Amino acid sequence: MYVSYGFSTGIFLITAFILYHFFNDPSIEVYLIAILAVALLLFPINFRFSRIVFLYIIWKTS
Repeated sequence: MYVSYGFSTGIFLITAFILYHFFNDPSIEVYLIAILAVALLLFPINFRFSRIVFLYIIWKTS
């Protein structure tokens, strides 16, 4: 679960960075809508990768 939080934070930061630099610092509503849309679109990928990384960490430490 913590791996998913880390991936989500990375997605949020990258989306905010792209919006700030390529769209000249839009309003807060645009940030919220864009980050929510990207997070929802990438949720299945995020879930799969975080589960793979978590299992890999658990398997290596066991």
